[in-house]
Amino acid sequence: MLFQNENVQELLNGLIKIGEVSSINPTQGTARVLFDDDDSIVSFDLQVLQRNTFKNRDYAMPDVGEDVLCLFLPTGTEEGFILGSVYAGEVSPKESTGDIRSVVFADGTRIAYDRSAGELTIEIKGTKIVANGQNVNIAAPTVIDLKAPTITLTMGGTTMVLSGSQASIKASNLVFEGDMSVTGNLSVTGNVSASGSVHGTNI
Repeated sequence: MLFQNENVQELLNGLIKIGEVSSINPTQGTARVLFDDDDSIVSFDLQVLQRNTFKNRDYAMPDVGEDVLCLFLPTGTEEGFILGSVYAGEVSPKESTGDIRSVVFADGTRIAYDRSAGELTIEIKGTKIVANGQNVNIAAPTVIDLKAPTITLTMGGTTMVLSGSQASIKASNLVFEGDMSVTGNLSVTGNVSASGSVHGTNI
């Protein structure tokens, strides 16, 4: 077979190598790699392959200590590329199914899409967003802050519009439970019913 040729095997051994990142140059998108099985030689700066680098510009760098697969040009080990990272040793994937594509960052932030469930999950230090084709759930430990000139919330047959200093609620049946305090004028079109007393200086 072709790969039984000693010259071909020697050539492939020089072109394709797995090593450990020893340093990175974030501004240039390059990294140097240490090859333990090759007398601990450290490579020159190698380009880290990205998905897009022109109109769309992706950016992801390996960490120092990360195991990577490298491809060198036939001209020698001075020119080459880091094709990607590999799971090796005690480092294992965070997921256990092929239906999930995810990114888990060092601080615990996780972005994942489960194609079998059609569900997107984003978790950031106590804040969790889960979205699918029917529902969006947002949970935050302190504040959910929405900022826009106009915010419209539609819930079934109820619509709430917040615009500037005005709030408008349209509903077939609006129920308040608890105390309600109004400062200013209250204008009502229709009837007002009360099961208890209504007090006012001009009533």
